[in-house]
Amino acid sequence: MNKIIRFYDLCKKGKFLFIWYRIINELNWLIFRKQLLSPLPMLVTIEPTNLCNLRCPLCPTISNKMQRQRRMMSFEEFKGIIDEIRCFTIKIVLYNYGEPFLNPDILKMIAYATSSNIEVSINTNGLFFESKAFVAELIKTGLAKIVFSIDGSDQETYAKYRVGGNLDKAIKGLKLVCETKKELKTKRPEVELQLLLLKHNMHQRDDMRRLAKESGADIYCEKSINLLIFDSFSEPRSQEMLKQFLPSDLSFTRFDLKDGRLDYKGDVLNKCFWIDNSTVILSDGTVVPCSYDSFSKHIMGNVFKTPLKDIWQGKLYRDMRSRIKKNRKDVPVCDICPYARDKKMFGIVRCRL
Repeated sequence: MNKIIRFYDLCKKGKFLFIWYRIINELNWLIFRKQLLSPLPMLVTIEPTNLCNLRCPLCPTISNKMQRQRRMMSFEEFKGIIDEIRCFTIKIVLYNYGEPFLNPDILKMIAYATSSNIEVSINTNGLFFESKAFVAELIKTGLAKIVFSIDGSDQETYAKYRVGGNLDKAIKGLKLVCETKKELKTKRPEVELQLLLLKHNMHQRDDMRRLAKESGADIYCEKSINLLIFDSFSEPRSQEMLKQFLPSDLSFTRFDLKDGRLDYKGDVLNKCFWIDNSTVILSDGTVVPCSYDSFSKHIMGNVFKTPLKDIWQGKLYRDMRSRIKKNRKDVPVCDICPYARDKKMFGIVRCRL
């Protein structure tokens, strides 16, 4: 019955290419025991801008290694992507590196994607929600989920990581979204308050959960840090940064000590859900396999020059998938990725309020 309901829902949303793929793929699995590569990714991360108003020390946005142009994706560029993926893609994450609400077309982007029956989620530092009229417009776009990243319950603690941020302003933005949503009597967007667990804010976990509940958020989330501003954990500076920001109790992290050096828990396995199901499109149209490719070392193509379908099914992407399935540890971007490892680690823990 659930499959019939799901099929009907996909038909209503115009996902005919997705439906056709699922039918053919199931038949292929029954007959040949092989999965077919989808014509397009089911999940697409789109970066509206790689500019940010804050200077968080573990974020690649502020790193000098990010050689690509600082820019905003235009609405027309975004529209072209959505027009190509609308028959197949189920969800987009409208965030990668940078603060998406710096893009003046962000509301138009969300509205256009949702009108194409694509579920949209977005992350923000929460410093752009001062007007009830703006927040009401945001809610009316049909946005499915918004994540507020607020990493401390007092200004001093918060600003140690959210450098240049204002805690009162971020909390005010969170509350304004929750209040306006309630006034408009709508369940969307789902509002999540996310706390990045850091050495200096671990004692404020209860305060942050209380803040989430009192603000009217739907979800409280605790997330362990990654280290995406370095290519390898063997870099001396990377170890210094980890010791500075990692909680002392490593059970709350993705890390373990290995031969006296901090590294992700577990060994890399030769599999990856994301390489077969999702992709990342940067603000300049560059396509990379995942958000862990912080500095665009594995460029698959550019959607402003080549259709995404051709990139997704092209030789560079196929070679990358093959490398991952044969020896994923040999792929630099995979070696610094915490996913698909043989040991369970603390990553992201969400609780509904």
